Amino acid sequence: MSSPAAGSLRRLFLAEWPYVVLYVAVIIGVGLTNLAPATALLYWQILIPLFGALALWVGWDGFESGSSARAVFVVRTLAHWATLFVLVRLLYLPQLQAVFDNAVMGLMMVLLLGFSALLAGIYGRLRMVGVGVVLMLSAVAIALLDDAAVAVAVVAVVVVVVATLVWQRRQLEAGK
Repeated sequence: MSSPAAGSLRRLFLAEWPYVVLYVAVIIGVGLTNLAPATALLYWQILIPLFGALALWVGWDGFESGSSARAVFVVRTLAHWATLFVLVRLLYLPQLQAVFDNAVMGLMMVLLLGFSALLAGIYGRLRMVGVGVVLMLSAVAIALLDDAAVAVAVVAVVVVVVATLVWQRRQLEAGK
């Protein structure tokens, strides 16, 4: 028999799993950008639409069904993530690749995804703001540490702290 805490943790994971999966995918993307730069562009081109889909999914319920506000939200969200998609394509032009090394590109991608998630949260659902902030802080931590093993450990700690804070908030809300 599982404890109430284990059940709460399981519910938390079920509610937050898309964010955790995308966060881990971004960290994998940084490693891929450093180790296999030739495939990194394709990886980011797959990941960006997934972030856009998450932003749509999270924000969809914030509007009445069939409302013009929902249609505006969808168009803005698609334009937002399409713009990031085009920007990433531009960053991978050979002329710019000569300027940025792989480590800088990986960090730039995390910052761009973080900033885009933050903006998506500002005009969609605030939940995406948290995703953006965690991504941007992770990029800073990785840049400061400049050691992949330590950076991954720091990122894992950030994920655990954020998950714990969300879990505690939900526990407080459930107790009210």
